[in-house]
Amino acid sequence: MDLIGVYLREAMDEGCPVCRILRSYEESQIETILYEHVNDPEVRKKFRKSLGLCTYHAWKTLEKAYSEPPLLGPLGVAIIYEDVLSRYIGFLEDGRVSKEEGCFLCELVREKERSTIEALPIE
Repeated sequence: MDLIGVYLREAMDEGCPVCRILRSYEESQIETILYEHVNDPEVRKKFRKSLGLCTYHAWKTLEKAYSEPPLLGPLGVAIIYEDVLSRYIGFLEDGRVSKEEGCFLCELVREKERSTIEALPIE
């Protein structure tokens, strides 16, 4: 059994195991971004391409930042969105329209959901 299968077995005790795994994955991705990748150029590029996050993930990120102030705090969110807004303002000043891509956290969760469901031991 692979690692996803182990997580699925553990998760079956608490409701839908796929939903539990996805919630945990989503939380860990947000935490990783805020703790380790605020100034990572590749992560910043993803934020710029999507002009931030979808409404759900933006609020979820802010909620996570405030839930662990000594470790995370709102500063990381402010740094990321200052960068995104300065890019957006640049587009407006140049009279250009930015082509907005989808929320990259939504895409990460969709990929995780697909791999988790594919790992289900269906007999």
